[in-house]
Amino acid sequence: MKSWQKDLARGEPLSKHLCFDNIGIAGTKIPDLMQRSAASSIAEAESRLSDKDLDECSIADIASLAASLHIPFNAAFTLNPSMKKKYASWSPMDWVEQRRPKRLIVQTGHNHGLFNVGFSASRSLISYASLDGADELALRLAKLPEETGEIYWMLLPKVSAVANLIAKGSLNDGYGEEYRSAFNPSAAQPLAGTELAAIDRSIQDTNEAIMRRFREIFESVQPGNAKRLWFIDTYELLTKYDYKNTGIEEKIIHAGKQRINNRRLDGKSSYIGRPNMDTRKRKRGGKLIDGGFQSADGMHPSGVGYAVFASDIMHFMGMPHDRQKLLVKAFKEDRLLDRYPLQLDSIFSIIDLLQKFEKDPQQEPSLKLQEKESMELNEFIGFMKQSLQIE
Repeated sequence: MKSWQKDLARGEPLSKHLCFDNIGIAGTKIPDLMQRSAASSIAEAESRLSDKDLDECSIADIASLAASLHIPFNAAFTLNPSMKKKYASWSPMDWVEQRRPKRLIVQTGHNHGLFNVGFSASRSLISYASLDGADELALRLAKLPEETGEIYWMLLPKVSAVANLIAKGSLNDGYGEEYRSAFNPSAAQPLAGTELAAIDRSIQDTNEAIMRRFREIFESVQPGNAKRLWFIDTYELLTKYDYKNTGIEEKIIHAGKQRINNRRLDGKSSYIGRPNMDTRKRKRGGKLIDGGFQSADGMHPSGVGYAVFASDIMHFMGMPHDRQKLLVKAFKEDRLLDRYPLQLDSIFSIIDLLQKFEKDPQQEPSLKLQEKESMELNEFIGFMKQSLQIE
């Protein structure tokens, strides 16, 4: 955070690039695409940091502050990497209107309640009315010049398919009896399978409303304008690979010989090196044995997950490519998958314990640890010390 403060204060270029083709900003909402700029993001960051002495802040305060700063920091860099005054006030839509891409892919709306369902197992139905700013964004997209001949809108995904929501009990019609959040220790209360099914149905209804309303808006600008509007069915895409809720073998993704699915990441101890090498000379590491479609948080795609999305979208657009080559390359370049960090198992174990005691705060965690859990806790503490270079 101190480094960012200095970089932003100097006003010097943050990158050799004038702009980026990908101007997606994680964590933002629909209005941000039209209102947020590098200048407004820097002002927001400065406001949050103005009365803070980072050297005096507790770890909890630093964590809270960092969480509130990731959007303005990310946006300040993404929207004006050259730090030129000319572009300081440009929003993502301003960039689109100025650059006029031949093909435009838009993905937004996930942070209007949907992320909280997947990450915290919250009970929130989704509707078109909850997508603040959707009509205004659709109108600006509809008014883009003819140079932008294809506009692809990615519909909302099937939230029950995210790895973070762990199914418990027997599967029935594509749903478990209940679901709990794997990565959020505060989400102690499980979500019933029937409740999650209702949320999924609300997402499908919202997707139908998006397509209907957007076509209306595009046609209102100019008859025939909706012909350049395409919808990528992300819900159906995740259903296609939803092994977690079905157990159907055909839904497994193959990156070469590696099996990938949408369950929580899991690995086992393994040796890294040539198969014929003496095990004493080979490094001990981890091998992925489950999951891999989504990253450690169980919400965002992994390298392979993004490659699958890219491959399916290219297929939808009619763009030829070598799918297997793409997936194998993505797997090898994602160290979380290719060299699975066994420390993650300890972190998951600690989160599981925290969820247990969240239900009953009167319990003392240290008194309830089983032998295996105590060993994992010690391993986790050792890993954290090593990461922070603490003796």
